[in-house]
Amino acid sequence: MTTRTLTLLVALIGAIASSAAAAKRPNVLFIFTDDQRPDAFSALGNPDIKTPNMDRIINSGFVFNQAYIQGSMTGATCLPSRAMLMSGKPLFRAPLRLDSGVLMPQVFQKAGYKTFATGKWHNGELSFENCFDEAEAVFFGGAARSHVNVPVHQMIAGLMVPYDAGETFSTDMFAAAAIDFIERQSKTEQPFFCYIPFTAPHSPVT
Repeated sequence: MTTRTLTLLVALIGAIASSAAAAKRPNVLFIFTDDQRPDAFSALGNPDIKTPNMDRIINSGFVFNQAYIQGSMTGATCLPSRAMLMSGKPLFRAPLRLDSGVLMPQVFQKAGYKTFATGKWHNGELSFENCFDEAEAVFFGGAARSHVNVPVHQMIAGLMVPYDAGETFSTDMFAAAAIDFIERQSKTEQPFFCYIPFTAPHSPVT
């Protein structure tokens, strides 16, 4: 990261924080699918895979069609991808366990946002607890062995506590948790940052 880039990032973070009270801030819904290639969407030309809901998002927004992950220092790309995304650091500077430094959700917290997460977190429980005000149906780990009976946690008094979510398919479980949070938070004046990293379509370990 160059000095110029770092300066711009610091300025951006400062602008977000300082403008928090000046105008109504937009809610942020961050959807992250797991190990899904860009050519796996029907809206982007795949004739075999049908993705109607993702197509609606694609067709109402824009696509970065020349964006690539930097690579991996492990056998998995999902772990370092998340570390780089959350820390804003390149591959060789982003620790896989994000126990130090300022992470993206913390920037939103500082700007007065309520932060919520559901789904997969692969970068350590401590960093997760430091990033989110609320959490439901969170899977700590890499590749789930199945998309049902996923071992999940919920946040109680700032700590992550395991519970049995039963046979619900992972995508349905995470979506329901996010919808519940959004409906509750929309009744307040506080803006929110809602992070939904689905475990699908990452293949189960066989």
